[in-house]
Amino acid sequence: MDSKFNKTMALIFIFAFAAIAISGCNGQTLPAGSEPTSSSQISDTDKTEPVSFNYTIVVYKSSGVSDIKSDFEARIICSYAELVEFQNNDKEFGSDYISNNYNDAFFEENAVILICTKHGSGSIRDVINKIYKENGKLVIDYTTLKPDVLTDDIRYWRIMVQVKKADVDGITEVVPRQTSQTTPSGKQFKPDSTEYVN
Repeated sequence: MDSKFNKTMALIFIFAFAAIAISGCNGQTLPAGSEPTSSSQISDTDKTEPVSFNYTIVVYKSSGVSDIKSDFEARIICSYAELVEFQNNDKEFGSDYISNNYNDAFFEENAVILICTKHGSGSIRDVINKIYKENGKLVIDYTTLKPDVLTDDIRYWRIMVQVKKADVDGITEVVPRQTSQTTPSGKQFKPDSTEYVN
């Protein structure tokens, strides 16, 4: 009888231990208000495929003076009022932003990405390779082209890009992805352009 009782107790103990071990792996206490997240949900978020979209560069200008001093800054402008506000705060470039093409009607279906860069020489250019969404962020992939011989003049650049508003809807962060490249020997750029003179 004692032997049978001991076997029964041993089985109960084993089942109870197994139940505790299993609940310890899957039944973690979550912070208040949080939802359980499966491993498949995590991998889906981490593996978001980049989504490229069409864009048009409409302004590519430089100046020796600027109120924006950072080496790279970009913002998404989704309304005519935002564009006018930026124009008023960026006096050196302001007139270049506004044209007959921009009004409230334009921004119903379109948006503008404004990219501001700074280089220690007017000989340097930034070429946009592609713009895409990745993990909820807007990625600007660009190449900085540097000649062998540089002029000694700090230049501030504005690159204005038109996109469809639906392509950038909900994006709040812009991430630069930069590479550098030396231009072919003897090549010089046209003013405010990424085209070579010769």
